[in-house]
Amino acid sequence: MHLKSITVDFAKWDVDKDKGSIALNYSGDQLYLTVGNGGVTSSSALTLTTSPTSPWDFKTKPGFIMWRGSSLVIDVQGRSSTGIVWLYDFNGSPAQQWAFIQYANALAEMESEKAHSHV
Repeated sequence: MHLKSITVDFAKWDVDKDKGSIALNYSGDQLYLTVGNGGVTSSSALTLTTSPTSPWDFKTKPGFIMWRGSSLVIDVQGRSSTGIVWLYDFNGSPAQQWAFIQYANALAEMESEKAHSHV
């Protein structure tokens, strides 16, 4: 998944929309995205855990990743490629919009952008 309209820096994640889980691909599905120890609130930092978790809702608001049963979504602070990724109250901004693409398609898109940038 990657944040729309920022860069073509693709994170390698395995997203299971049916189960509601997000696992780091290179971990052999052993690291899952969740909220840190501070609890689930607006501005909660995201972290990785070894416990399989499935708190994510991909269906209520397509294109957004919501914390199940809440109005909180994954957001990039400041909509910057260096911004903190955290949970934040849903506001529909571009910093909260995510596109899911197949890894092979992501590689093809990166190569295409590289080719066009050298013209």
